Amino acid sequence: MAEESKEEAAQKLFERLEREDEQRIRKEGWLTKQGGGTWRSNWSLRWCQLTLSSLSYYVDKQKSECRGCIDIKLYDHWSVSESSERPHCIALAVPGRTYLLCAENDRERREWISAINDCFYIKTEQRLRHAKVEQAQAEQKMAQLTLLTHDERAIAIEGWLNKKGGTKGGRRNWRRRYFTLSLVPGLCYYPSEKKRPTDLIKCIPIEEILEASASSKKLHTISLVLPGRQFLMEAASEPERQNWLEAFNNCRLLKSQQTKRATEAKTLSTLGLRMKQKEEKKRNDDQRHKDFVKAEEERAARIAKAKERTQLPIDQWTVEDVCLWLDLINAPSAVPAFRENQVTGPDLLELHVSELENELGVENAKARLNIFRALEELKKEQLPPVVCQEASTAPKAPENPRDWTTVQVAAWLVAQGCEDAVEAFSTNCMTGADLFELSETEVRSELGLSDETLLTQLAKAMTVLRLRFTAYVPE
Repeated sequence: MAEESKEEAAQKLFERLEREDEQRIRKEGWLTKQGGGTWRSNWSLRWCQLTLSSLSYYVDKQKSECRGCIDIKLYDHWSVSESSERPHCIALAVPGRTYLLCAENDRERREWISAINDCFYIKTEQRLRHAKVEQAQAEQKMAQLTLLTHDERAIAIEGWLNKKGGTKGGRRNWRRRYFTLSLVPGLCYYPSEKKRPTDLIKCIPIEEILEASASSKKLHTISLVLPGRQFLMEAASEPERQNWLEAFNNCRLLKSQQTKRATEAKTLSTLGLRMKQKEEKKRNDDQRHKDFVKAEEERAARIAKAKERTQLPIDQWTVEDVCLWLDLINAPSAVPAFRENQVTGPDLLELHVSELENELGVENAKARLNIFRALEELKKEQLPPVVCQEASTAPKAPENPRDWTTVQVAAWLVAQGCEDAVEAFSTNCMTGADLFELSETEVRSELGLSDETLLTQLAKAMTVLRLRFTAYVPE
């Protein structure tokens, strides 16, 4: 058992003397008492016994039967005085009732009045002293909570306790250890009160203490419930055990509040971040919408201007007119190349399809195909009516797909819904004859096509073309 401090020994001695003083008989003797109630007013001789806590009255001196008790510690207000109801009468007034007691003579009456008053005064002083002690303890507790709130490493309580050994290794003996309790790092115990870090035996975080309560294992035992284990410690006295239990509960309460605040702060931070991201996304969406609307308005203006400028004869087109025409036929990717090479309207009429990639550097196959088609239509519009009539009666292109040029192959791919393959076929200069000799492996390896949907559609179109024109024999 740990040695008691001087304060604890003095407190225990005071409590023992106080209990003995309460049980000590201050005065006893015969008194005639008036019966209580509205219907009963007879006077009966009673053996009365006065202690610090009560005034009891019995039927006989041997105290065989107690007929009543006035609990002095229950009353804050009282009055003990002489009464003229009967000779040598005492009136004891407490909240709710007045007791009338008659002594044998005047001296006995004065002694009884003085003894009863002394008991009431002493009990009142004890209540006031206990109230001050409780108030001091409450203030100390509040100060401790404030300290722990501001400094989580501050020690809430420390001292010697007897600790029961764990089940590991078969140890069940009790050993004296010096314990310290704080929010961080938690419950630590050492072999001595020097508390050197190298002497630390073990540290238990507050979060792992699920419950702290009194235990009947031994006198003044404290039980801590941990995950998978019960931790037993023995204090030197009951007040010390209560102090440790209160400190444990305070630390657990503060730790749970800290965890709750941290969780709430994290939740608010997450919500704030989400709201910020949502607002930022909304601003970006609004900006993209504005940019899109602006771009569409500018494009509409360019198309309107292009339609207006393309009404002029093609030989009057400037470089800017040609660029507007490219935007109108959905070939805007070719604008930089045409602007860089200063292509005008007369140059456009003399332009050959092979020059688009080789000389002008138009790499987009779809753009080249759109330019080729629009250029053919444009040339037809610019020809005189007689030339158009001669062109309509001119021999048509060969019907045999083996004679198709690269441009005609590109047109066939677009007609079959394989626009994504146009660039690969045009880059590799695939002609109609190549369509009949090209295998699926070559399409994957040489042309670099990997989209399964596109490959399936292309294979189906090529199969139909080969079946249709395999038996074709030129005249």
